[in-house]
Amino acid sequence: MFSGVGPKEELEKYGIRQVVESPAVGKNHFDHLALHQAWKLKHPERGLALGSPAFNDPAYMLGYPVEWIATDAVPSHILEQALIEDAGGQPDIHPKSHPNLLPSTAHLAFLIAYAPLNLSPDYNVPLDGSHVSSGALLYKPTSRGRISLSSADPTADPVVDPRYYSTLADKQMLRAGVRRIGQIMETAAARGIIEGETTPQGMPSLTSSASDEDIDARIRGYSEVWHHSAGTAAMGKDIQDSVVDAELKVHGLKNLRVVDASVFPEPISATPQATVYAIAELAATLISQSMENSELTANASVDPGREELQDP
Repeated sequence: MFSGVGPKEELEKYGIRQVVESPAVGKNHFDHLALHQAWKLKHPERGLALGSPAFNDPAYMLGYPVEWIATDAVPSHILEQALIEDAGGQPDIHPKSHPNLLPSTAHLAFLIAYAPLNLSPDYNVPLDGSHVSSGALLYKPTSRGRISLSSADPTADPVVDPRYYSTLADKQMLRAGVRRIGQIMETAAARGIIEGETTPQGMPSLTSSASDEDIDARIRGYSEVWHHSAGTAAMGKDIQDSVVDAELKVHGLKNLRVVDASVFPEPISATPQATVYAIAELAATLISQSMENSELTANASVDPGREELQDP
């Protein structure tokens, strides 16, 4: 926005000269919201978690201490009704058109970490080998936030209104994810290892039959994002609801591209690193092709009647 590309009223508010009226700049913000829970081990002496002297496999010291990430989908009939309600009750949601209703879509991700990780600061769980943690992550949120300016000073922090968990669809999806974690922890295999959930003070344990109210209260107080912020310079056809075109060029300008996760028009059912790499590769190809085309155009504009000097 400081370059003059953005919503007119936003730029005028801070005396920034407008170059292009681009109302979608800063809108469509989304991130991957998750709820992590701590689970107390029955036999911490077995060395099943970080903090125990017996948990010393160097492979788990090189990154996030997990072995798998599983994905799941919420039943379409539940999600479709939630989307209709979020749209104001207008039944114009079609399974073939809404990205969250496509049959191949994964709405949720799950993991078990061999340590109590990604917990809020006041969720006091010791890193002493006595706990593992679970994560239920919302891959396909429909909530959309906004990033705007706080002043004309480019070094000032922006105003971020993320609006996490603000749609019924998001609530239905993440509630289902939390209950699925409860189902996992209630299996015979898990009961042989897990003593129970260590909850934040004053909050009940979340089981497979936990109420919407209990899940929502935990999410409001203790959810975290995975810092996969994206969407605020979304790709699309129309400058009214997108910022860049299919070649990553900013609408209304020449030779300016955006190459990062902000161009995602929709959340992806994955962590974004590989997709950002792919976008960067695409941008490199597009820029190279553009330069080659410019050179061909320049060569074609040379006077065809001009004779080149030849070596004798």
